Amino acid sequence: MTISLVGDGDSTVIGQMKIIKSDIRDEFRQVEKILQDNNENVIRELRDFGKTLAESNSKAFIEALNETMKDFNQKLTE
Repeated sequence: MTISLVGDGDSTVIGQMKIIKSDIRDEFRQVEKILQDNNENVIRELRDFGKTLAESNSKAFIEALNETMKDFNQKLTE
């Protein structure tokens, strides 16, 4: 009974606990890596979205400004 609790092999309770601890640590590292990769992807996508949004807003503003200038010039000539 004592050998199965505190012996040196993997078949002891202590040995199994060490294996489980190692497995949990490995799984945690894998999850951490996956989360880090996903965070980097989200950040990259948000930056791309912000850039696209800024470009779209600039184009829309310029078009609105051109239309306003056309209307203004047209009213001046009336």
